[in-house]
Amino acid sequence: MGAPANPSDAQKDKLRQSDPATQFKRDAEVWEAYLNGPSPTPGSQEHKDVMKRLFMALESNNLQFSGNKDKAFSSMLDANHAQAEGQQMPLASLLSHGGRIILQVPPVEDKKDADKFFQWVVGGKEHIAKDAKQAEKKDLPVFSRPVATHLWL
Repeated sequence: MGAPANPSDAQKDKLRQSDPATQFKRDAEVWEAYLNGPSPTPGSQEHKDVMKRLFMALESNNLQFSGNKDKAFSSMLDANHAQAEGQQMPLASLLSHGGRIILQVPPVEDKKDADKFFQWVVGGKEHIAKDAKQAEKKDLPVFSRPVATHLWL
């Protein structure tokens, strides 16, 4: 995924002074423009499609977060319901500010089904590289690791 242009110091100061509702609106607009705008390079449409499917998966499941030192998890839905109108954090904001998203996929009984979720996310098993080097070389969005699968966006 191409990195956005670096904002100027004036733009950074303006963003720091904005209220949460303004920032949340901006985050959603940036993601919408990226996901629905033209694809500037070969392969970038595939990366956009991966992000669209991730948005769908995260929006339709019980997204939880942990911001406490005790590592307790809270439901994002519950947290947003407790917020005033305009203070509810959209998924676009969660994906915009350097936080990590960990997808816990439930175990499957049949090993051949183990990668089905990630195959769906990336558009088929042919889009999953065997390692980071192959992912970068072939511009594939996902690579496998012994302990996890990482998105390469």
